[in-house]
Amino acid sequence: MSDKEDLILSMNQSLANKFERLYKDEKERRQFCENELALIKGVGNNSPEMKKLQEENKKLKEDLMREKEEHQYDNNVHRKEIEELKGRINGSFNRN
Repeated sequence: MSDKEDLILSMNQSLANKFERLYKDEKERRQFCENELALIKGVGNNSPEMKKLQEENKKLKEDLMREKEEHQYDNNVHRKEIEELKGRINGSFNRN
């Protein structure tokens, strides 16, 4: 082989080695990120903190529903009281 051919062969091998190193580095980074993402997803949904927050959210929703029902009941009671008072007022004006 000539010096030129040796140089070209050496450059090609060097370039191939560089791409192989870059590929391995990218593969390691990708696997690391995939593992981190899997951990975040798994821990996030099943962690004691998340379960506690979900329970608290459920309790708050139940409390809100109960408060809405009580408010609606109070509004109905007050509406009836107003109707009764209107009837009394109209009845007292009709007598005079």
